[in-house]
Amino acid sequence: RDYARRLAFEADLCVIKGDYEGLLKAFRSMASIYKSLEHEPFLISQLVNFAITGIMCDHIDWIFSHCELPEDVLLKLNDIITEIIKQQKKIKKMKLFYYEKKLVEKKLVLYKNI
Repeated sequence: RDYARRLAFEADLCVIKGDYEGLLKAFRSMASIYKSLEHEPFLISQLVNFAITGIMCDHIDWIFSHCELPEDVLLKLNDIITEIIKQQKKIKKMKLFYYEKKLVEKKLVLYKNI
């Protein structure tokens, strides 16, 4: 999470300097961190992923409020963010299926005990 914050601040500095490739590189790096943790079974890993998403969103808001990015940079940034959103939806669907399955199993056990 700390490294994602550093990358976000680096992205902010790149915007101030007009280094849009550096901006995209920083966001791609944050997305890579996110992807590396997405299938970890530990709760702390998932919490870090949510924090990384929040960090990215906060800094995108800051960037948008302080400068106007070229269209090609906006499109590339949109691709990075869209990929993360897709991954989050897949993970939520998998978790929902898992919990529904567990609930059905518990109901079957309760039913057998009656």
